[in-house]
Amino acid sequence: MAIDLLRKAFSPPKPDWRIYLEINQKKKKLKTFESIDSFICKERRLFAQLSERLSENTMINIIFSQLLLSIKEKIPRESISSFQDLLQKPRDIELLIEENKEPRPKSSDKKKKHTSESCYKRIEDDRKGNPRIKETILNCNGCGLAGYYRSNCPNCNKKNPINSPEKLDFNAVHTTIFGRDVPIVDICINGLNGEAYFDAAA
Repeated sequence: MAIDLLRKAFSPPKPDWRIYLEINQKKKKLKTFESIDSFICKERRLFAQLSERLSENTMINIIFSQLLLSIKEKIPRESISSFQDLLQKPRDIELLIEENKEPRPKSSDKKKKHTSESCYKRIEDDRKGNPRIKETILNCNGCGLAGYYRSNCPNCNKKNPINSPEKLDFNAVHTTIFGRDVPIVDICINGLNGEAYFDAAA
């Protein structure tokens, strides 16, 4: 009783008609990448949610009708009498189909069974020796030197060598002094003579 109450509170049962709708919508298609084991398990999970239990033969008929045509052509319905047969026999056929799959056609070519290795455009270019991809030649937008950007161009970023140190001189300062005289001393820095003014803060 308690389990039924919990199921109704957190997982209310679906009506049978909705479950049958989900079963019919889950037909295994060729484009869906789903194993036969996973497909049959999902179908049996839906059958278990029905209010009235179906017979095993009825469930096998419904699941068998939804298999791929390539599988149904190789397995007669009469050869399947249990879910074990329904799992094992289609599984073997599915493995054979996977092994016999041809390479996927090239997306840019509409010819049937045309792979990238047999592309006639690629073969023709290789025969003529034409490069398929044209290389872009880089040029400096400053001097036009090929193979360089302006940021790494040796011509545009060439540094001038320093032959001799530049001579430094003191700037002339003309000031009008009111009040007391400012102390001045003669100084010599690196061979350069000049005068230094002291700020007495007075």
